[in-house]
Amino acid sequence: MASPFFFIKKEDGSLQAIQDYRKLNKGTVKNKYPLPLINELIDKVKDVRYITKLDVRWGYYNIQICEGDKWKAAFRTNLGLFEPMVMFFGLCNAPATFQGFMNDIFRELIHEGIVIIYLNDILIFSNDLEEHHRHTKRVFEILRQNGLFLKLQKCEFEVVTFQGFMNDIFRELIHEGIVIIYLDDILIFSNDLEEHHRCTKRVFEILRQNGLFLKLQKCKFEVDTVKYLGHIIGNGEV
Repeated sequence: MASPFFFIKKEDGSLQAIQDYRKLNKGTVKNKYPLPLINELIDKVKDVRYITKLDVRWGYYNIQICEGDKWKAAFRTNLGLFEPMVMFFGLCNAPATFQGFMNDIFRELIHEGIVIIYLNDILIFSNDLEEHHRHTKRVFEILRQNGLFLKLQKCEFEVVTFQGFMNDIFRELIHEGIVIIYLDDILIFSNDLEEHHRCTKRVFEILRQNGLFLKLQKCKFEVDTVKYLGHIIGNGEV
């Protein structure tokens, strides 16, 4: 058995080699190892302050094919037949196999709630910067031990999330029990109307100092039980 081989042009003009494994995949026993659900991953990081995103270089190519199985993934070219040494893109079990590998080597950190893994993407998250540094070092050590490298141009380090930013600028009002922040929504609540006006002015002042604007059509003012709901939009948007 040998699969077709050809090139396609990428967006940057370079060529990418493609092996057409559709016929091979039809006869392959499928690996049912589950991939993480994106919604569940988002829920885990929605309230954190610091996020570091790492991209593992070469992805599936980090997995070697077992001796005796390489012939199955052979592909034909005008120079003859070639058997791959590593797992190629296009093999139906590649995502499940790679996810299982990543989950295995990072199982301790996953269990501790320090990282989430989606294929070759590693997300490190925490609310304290010093703690975040320690977590990142542990991830780097695991990568080093397993001979994995990062694609630096696709990595982002110590990104402050919008939720973390909002919690930071409204820290005092949150501590006083005046507001609740959820993503770009601000909930101001109080039992006295005059006090509520003072609280609202304090919120407006914080927004002004940080160059944030409100989307008025999504705001509700002095509503019973829900006194004020403000919806943040980007700088300069009205």
